[in-house]
Amino acid sequence: MSFSVVIICRDEEKYIGRCIDSVIGLSDDIIIIDTGSVDGTVHIVKSYPVKLQQINWLGYGATKNYGTSLAKYDWILSIDADEIVSEELYHSILSKALQTGHIYGLKRVNYVADRAMNYSHLKPEIKPRLFHKEVYQWDTQPVHERLTPSVNKSKTTVLKGDLLHFYTYDLGELQEKYDLYAKLSVKKSSGSILGPTYYFIKSYILQLGILEGNIGLRLARLFSQYKRLKNNP
Repeated sequence: MSFSVVIICRDEEKYIGRCIDSVIGLSDDIIIIDTGSVDGTVHIVKSYPVKLQQINWLGYGATKNYGTSLAKYDWILSIDADEIVSEELYHSILSKALQTGHIYGLKRVNYVADRAMNYSHLKPEIKPRLFHKEVYQWDTQPVHERLTPSVNKSKTTVLKGDLLHFYTYDLGELQEKYDLYAKLSVKKSSGSILGPTYYFIKSYILQLGILEGNIGLRLARLFSQYKRLKNNP
C-alpha cells in the first residue's frame, strides 16, 4: 500500500540530507515543509526529488497537519528533519501490509552528541508515526503534539528497526531547547504537584540515567530544570 512521507524542518542543514536519504525509495510522494530556514536547508532540499513547501510557522501540530493536507496518499509517514530511518526500519515499512484501524509505532532512539541514549528520560521510546489521515490528525498543542483521537484507544503495531533521533548536538543546545519547550508548555499548563526533585530522581535513578555516566547526571539536572520552568511560569 502506498503512503506519503511528511517532514517538517527549519534550519536543519546538519541532518536534512541524511533524513531525506533515509526515506528515498519508500514513497514517490515526499513532502518537505520548511518554516523559514536561514541556513542551507532549503538549498539541500532542492537537490532532491521531493515536494518543497515554504510557509510561516504554524505550530508543531498545525504545521504537520498542513503537510498531511498536501499528501497524495491516505497513509502518512511523519518524521522530523533530525530523524533518520534505519535500514532495518526502512525494509520493515516497505514490507508491512497496512491495515485501516491500526496505527504504526516506530522505536525512536535518541542521540545526544552522537551517542545513543539507552537510559534516562531519553531512553528509546515508541512513537506512533505511520497513520491513516482520515482517522488521525495532529493536535494543536504548542509543543509535544500528539495524534488524535487517542492512540491508546487504537491498535498500535510496532515496526522492527529504529528511528534514529539526533536530539541535540550538545547539552548547551539541549538547555536552549528545553527553555523553549518550557515557554511553550506553560500556555497549557496549570502547574504540577510533582516538584523538580522528583523528575531528577525519575531520570537519574528510576530510568537508570546513572548508567549513562556524566551525561546521565547532566540530563537529569536539565530535565529537572525544564519541569521547574514549565510548572512554575
